[in-house]
Amino acid sequence: MNWKPQDEISVVGDVILNRRNSAVIVKRKSFQLPDVEAAILKKLVHNAGNVVAAENLCEVAKCASRQGSHRYLGSNEAYIRNRISVLRKRLEPFGNRIVTIKYEGYMYLHNGTTTEHHRIR
Repeated sequence: MNWKPQDEISVVGDVILNRRNSAVIVKRKSFQLPDVEAAILKKLVHNAGNVVAAENLCEVAKCASRQGSHRYLGSNEAYIRNRISVLRKRLEPFGNRIVTIKYEGYMYLHNGTTTEHHRIR
């Protein structure tokens, strides 16, 4: 099977993700994200509408980090909370699509809306 450029591109709603780099396009606006934040966003977008546990996002971040696991010796939850906060700011005006689901994790909402009831903080 031959590689095709479109195999590396994922389109989820109005979000375009590239597997080979950390470029993300949301509603035709391009964002160049650091590797860890891009990996977190990709995980959330691919699971849009579903809660992704902070522990799961921490594993994603650890795999994407070029500096190895030594950065993750502290509180994993605090690290992810910080990365999510930074990611929301970098994605303005689309940062509100990433929501905290109290006691569960994080969720990506297309266009910042959901039809399900969740304990959103």
